[in-house]
Amino acid sequence: MQSDVQIISGKALLFGIKFKPGAFSCFHKYESLSQITNRFFEFTKKDFPDVQKNVTNLIAYIDQFYLDRFSATRTSLLPIVADIIKSQGSLKIEQITKKHFITERSLERQFKQHIGLTPKEFIDIERFNVACSKIQRREKNSIFDIAIECGYYDHAHLTNDFKRFTGKSPTDFVLSEISKDIPGNYQ
Repeated sequence: MQSDVQIISGKALLFGIKFKPGAFSCFHKYESLSQITNRFFEFTKKDFPDVQKNVTNLIAYIDQFYLDRFSATRTSLLPIVADIIKSQGSLKIEQITKKHFITERSLERQFKQHIGLTPKEFIDIERFNVACSKIQRREKNSIFDIAIECGYYDHAHLTNDFKRFTGKSPTDFVLSEISKDIPGNYQ
C-alpha cells in the first residue's frame, strides 16, 4: 500500500476539486484513467488553477479555468453513472447495455478510460456505499437485513466487501463508528 505523508508548517492552503465519476476526462486528457487509478499524481502548473493568483473571486476564477478547459468526450458516461447511483448499485451490466444501446465490451472500455474502473467495480462500490450508509445510520436491526436490502446474496458477501473496502468486518466498523460517538473517546 502506498501512502503520502506531508508535514505542513506555517501557512498552508489546501485545495481540492471533486469530479463526478466520468467527468474528469472532460477537463484533463489521459490515455486511460485506469493507468493512474489509486496512484498519487501531481498536476503540472498548467493543468491546475493557480490558487495563489491575486483575483477578487477565487471561485469564479476556478470556474472559468475549467470552463476554458472543457472538452466534451465523444461518449458521455454521466447518464450511465447517474442510473447506477439512482439504482443504488443494483443495476446489472446487461440492463445498462440494453438501456443505453452499448455493447458490454464498449461499456467496459469507456469505464476504464474515463473512470478508471470497470462498470462492475463501480457498481460494487456504489452498492457498498449504500450499505455502509445504512449501517452508519443504523437503519436496520441486523447487518443481514441491510445486506439483503442492498442486493447482496447474503451476509458473507457484504462482509467480504467491507473487508475489501475498509479493512474491517461490518461489526468492527459499527463498533468503531459507535466509539466515535462516545464523549471523550479520541481515536
